Amino acid sequence: RSRWGSCSPDDGVIRISVGVADYPPWVRDYVIVHELAHLVVADHSDSFWELVNRYPMTERARGFLIAKGMEED
Repeated sequence: RSRWGSCSPDDGVIRISVGVADYPPWVRDYVIVHELAHLVVADHSDSFWELVNRYPMTERARGFLIAKGMEED
């Protein structure tokens, strides 16, 4: 319920939850960007967030997911 995507950096497999299917496209894009960034940086370090924050809708999408209870602030 709280996981909207996952990534396996070893084999490059990204899975996106059907739970985000009805969300706005910019939220789905953020989820994809988030998981793609894990192909470069496996953790949630500053380097990871530097990559994710290149997506211009990151802050808005994170706020949306926080409101849905799907991301910590």
